[in-house]
Amino acid sequence: MTTNVPAEAEISYELYLQLAEELSLPVEENIPLDMRYELYLSKIVYLKNLLGQCFRSVNTPDSVNRFTVDDFSYIQRSFNITKEFLRECILLSVKEKIERASVLYKTNTPSPGKDANG
Repeated sequence: MTTNVPAEAEISYELYLQLAEELSLPVEENIPLDMRYELYLSKIVYLKNLLGQCFRSVNTPDSVNRFTVDDFSYIQRSFNITKEFLRECILLSVKEKIERASVLYKTNTPSPGKDANG
């Protein structure tokens, strides 16, 4: 017995319409950086799946979905915007780690002319 398991979950057009306004918006700034990173990654996966489904829908003559070329363009823009938000999140994380390492280095480095024992 074989079962047909879809490679990705189908997203209803109605759900897409409910979420459409938020697809290109950033995640709230007051959320911890590691959580924002995870949310952006999840959003990227969702948008990539939605983009594939929309592409198939637009290019299938008898499609039951109602995705349009305009939907495809909007989802693609949202995907690119979200990738930029993810990039900014990564850069902010790197900057914070460098600043923390710099502070640690400065506090653990002896002043000129003094040895490590004081």
